[in-house]
Amino acid sequence: MRALSQAVVVYGLAFLLGVKINWNPLALAGVLTIVSLAAVLFSTFSLIIACTVKTRERFMGIGQVLTMPINFLSAVALGFIVGITVSGQTFYNFTLDNLRYFGTLKAMGTTNRTLLQMMLLQALMVGTIGYGLGVGIASLCES
Repeated sequence: MRALSQAVVVYGLAFLLGVKINWNPLALAGVLTIVSLAAVLFSTFSLIIACTVKTRERFMGIGQVLTMPINFLSAVALGFIVGITVSGQTFYNFTLDNLRYFGTLKAMGTTNRTLLQMMLLQALMVGTIGYGLGVGIASLCES
């Protein structure tokens, strides 16, 4: 039941954010199946650990050892997502704002390769700044 509620929340957030969703019933069933199997896998893993350690203190210690990397990974993933979002929006606006200048450079004889190199350099700079901002925001959110 938890897997169903998680899938519904993820689909609801995706819908609210405007993500294109494949509403094919087979695709929805596949997502629900994968989420359910993952929930069963982690529940089974938790039960195996609980049966093995037999004391609450040992179980809590193992739980902390297992969840620390997950918490760290979620903070890194959040930083990466925020960085990609910020840099994507910035780069998109940069491209739209400078479209006429790109056209002027093209009319002056600039090759497509040079324009591509200019845009890739800009993307690298914006991506680095966006990733740094994302990691900073994620570290503030994690605290």
